[in-house]
Amino acid sequence: MKKFVLTGFVSLVLTFSVYLQPIYTDEAGNWFERGIAAYNDGDLYGAIDAYTQAIGIRQNYPEALNNRGGLHALLGDYAAAIADCSAALGIRQDYAEAFSNRGFAYKALENYEAAISDYLNALAIKPDFADAWYNMGGAYFQLGDYENAIDCQNHAIALESNYADSYYSRANAYYEHGGYADAIADYTHAINLAYDDARAYYNRGNAYSAQGNYEQAVSDYQAALERNPDFAEAYNNLGIAYSGQQDYEQAIESYSQALAIVPDYARAFYNRGNAYIAGLNDHDKAIADYTEAVTLDPTYTKAWLNRGAAYDDIGEYDNALADFSRAQELNPQDTTAYNNMGITLKKKGEYDQAIASYTKAIEIDPQCAIALNNRGAVYATLADYNKAILDFIRAIEIDPSLSEADANLKIISALAQ
Repeated sequence: MKKFVLTGFVSLVLTFSVYLQPIYTDEAGNWFERGIAAYNDGDLYGAIDAYTQAIGIRQNYPEALNNRGGLHALLGDYAAAIADCSAALGIRQDYAEAFSNRGFAYKALENYEAAISDYLNALAIKPDFADAWYNMGGAYFQLGDYENAIDCQNHAIALESNYADSYYSRANAYYEHGGYADAIADYTHAINLAYDDARAYYNRGNAYSAQGNYEQAVSDYQAALERNPDFAEAYNNLGIAYSGQQDYEQAIESYSQALAIVPDYARAFYNRGNAYIAGLNDHDKAIADYTEAVTLDPTYTKAWLNRGAAYDDIGEYDNALADFSRAQELNPQDTTAYNNMGITLKKKGEYDQAIASYTKAIEIDPQCAIALNNRGAVYATLADYNKAILDFIRAIEIDPSLSEADANLKIISALAQ
């Protein structure tokens, strides 16, 4: 992945502006050339020392400051990188590479607005600066501005058609923006160019899975695991893809593999619990897994909800209500928790409380057709047919495909006559 731009280096993974002749032929220039040689030998600290010697001799040496700043960034000393690049810019205001390098340091410090400002300055000086377009796209991506992220990568790719990093980054932005087909095309292009690694296959698998193409997703997750057998997230998502194919035994095995690698992987426990319910109807194992998930992550609302539903299924209504209550505390605007609580309260015969729970869900989301149907069913149980009919009609208006509400309306309308 391209990160920063140094002056005077040979183009390798990073793209540098190459100076074929020494900028200065004095002793400072000699130290500058030693810095280049040290870097090419992999001696980053030796390179920094050489640039420091050059700057000590020639203080107004923007190229040496820029290169030293870039190496500081590579070593994670972003404050030093910003200081050196700022000093270089104080000497030479039209130094696009120094703006880009400082932008990289700001980006690493999660100051994305400052990074974008520096990349824009670099591009104002050098519009065909592909790395600046690429890195600016990464900053926009981190801000959640996927449209601008995609646009930046478009520019980088237009300048360098085989820019694998940009295809990969644009794919990530397409994925987050919901453009799964475009993401798959770009991941494929990146893989064909250079990204034949686990992460690329994993991400493409995620895009296939988001499309519901679980067969291709399984293939990509397996390819990722061939390249990185310890890739716990790939095992987890492989399990999700197997579940999408209703192959729950393979799903459970995949989640178990993920947990063998990362024993405190709350999401894998949660997903395996779901597979135990959906595939094997094994509530005990599911509850055990949901319990592990909420123990590891007490804020895991979905795990509380699903453990509550599992308790409800086996008739442990008080445990179910406790879990739904916990989910409500974590997310007071989650209609699912109130709807589920209403279901359990109805089973316990606590009809007034069930109605109150459904009503709360409807207050949060007046378009919650399921809660309207379920509240109507409680009204029907209480022989309050007029209220039941109104709830069923409203549920059908919101969701005409809700067959339960349609069937309930027909039955209660007949009883009410």
